[in-house]
Amino acid sequence: MNNREHQKKFADQSNIRNSEFDRINTNATRYSNPLMRGKNPLPPDTERREKVYLKEQLLKIVSAGMGVLFFIFIVPLARFFVSEAFYSGIIFLFGALMVTVLVAVGSYYLGKKLFN
Repeated sequence: MNNREHQKKFADQSNIRNSEFDRINTNATRYSNPLMRGKNPLPPDTERREKVYLKEQLLKIVSAGMGVLFFIFIVPLARFFVSEAFYSGIIFLFGALMVTVLVAVGSYYLGKKLFN
């Protein structure tokens, strides 16, 4: 059996007919989401993805560490800048926590913008 006969035999046994198969569109994106047009449907390189993942995890750890250090330093130093009644109240604790969370989140987004 020559090559053409093998192809014809395979085409006869195949579930996909020529009318259903688009030869030009080999990655089968004809009926895909139209918002995805122009983007690569294939997954990215895994080595690059691992580097990005590790860099982002390191950035999260560093920004969380900055938030914790900021909280450790802001609480004792605030005693000199605010009144004793405000310093011993729960509002000061919530305010200090909110400021440190904002510092951590801000440093994360700033680092993401600078290093990516």
